[in-house]
Amino acid sequence: MKRKIVNCLLSILVLTCALACKNNQFEDVQLNYSPDRNYPEYLREDSFENDFAGFWRFQKAAPERIAITSDPINPKNQVLRVELRPDERTHGGNRTELVIAEHDSLGYRSTYGFKFMLPDSFFKAEDSNIWFLIHQWHDEPQAGYNWKTNKHKTKPPASLIVQYLKDQGYQLVYVTGLQTGELKEAKVLRSPIELKPNVWYEFANEILWSVYDIDGYSKPSVNGEKFLEYEEPTAYARGRNMYNTEGSYYKFGLYSSGQQKNSRTLYFDDFYIRSKRVGYAPITLD
Repeated sequence: MKRKIVNCLLSILVLTCALACKNNQFEDVQLNYSPDRNYPEYLREDSFENDFAGFWRFQKAAPERIAITSDPINPKNQVLRVELRPDERTHGGNRTELVIAEHDSLGYRSTYGFKFMLPDSFFKAEDSNIWFLIHQWHDEPQAGYNWKTNKHKTKPPASLIVQYLKDQGYQLVYVTGLQTGELKEAKVLRSPIELKPNVWYEFANEILWSVYDIDGYSKPSVNGEKFLEYEEPTAYARGRNMYNTEGSYYKFGLYSSGQQKNSRTLYFDDFYIRSKRVGYAPITLD
């Protein structure tokens, strides 16, 4: 029964993510990214005090959709505010996202996290099952192609999703693995944390990027609690998480299935990411 429930969640995500997969072919984001991938490691941090860090790129339908504002819980604190309206599209989809240009590729270990808060207005009822990606790693086409010439439709190799099911309400799930064509390796992990309005949650994750089944993994948690796989806590979601060696780039904010009728606002704070190359060939885990 537990496996059946999770398979049901995965089926819903596969069906509703079809729009996201379809829109990949229209997304040709100019990130001013250098093809030189020989940096050994990097650190990016932003507490969103007064101004944005210089490494962000923005994908938004209007300037005011991404802004630094006072924390609704603690007015002395500055936070990131992201708004998404159902009738607005940019970069091939219904999205308001911040992007980091660096690409993490084969053999990189990425450790990152952020705080997020959903206001009362986020929990509006909808007419159908919907989802919002609040964080994703976006893959790239294989060498020699862009999203207009690439014929392979893919889904993000890692994403954090707020999912609304009419009979269950709002849930937080983490999806990792490859989904393209007949390849369906994605794993859906559910957070045991109950999402409530006006509460700050702290998401943390570690990913080892690999084209190999034996060493790729994710280690997501919220407020220190592990996600559940088949209703059991799991330390690792193992499996390959790269479609090719071009690497993936980091995004967070709001990206919708496009079926919602209401606007949504989300708050973020205390973002960080540390990435370091730890190898090229398959790595033996402790």
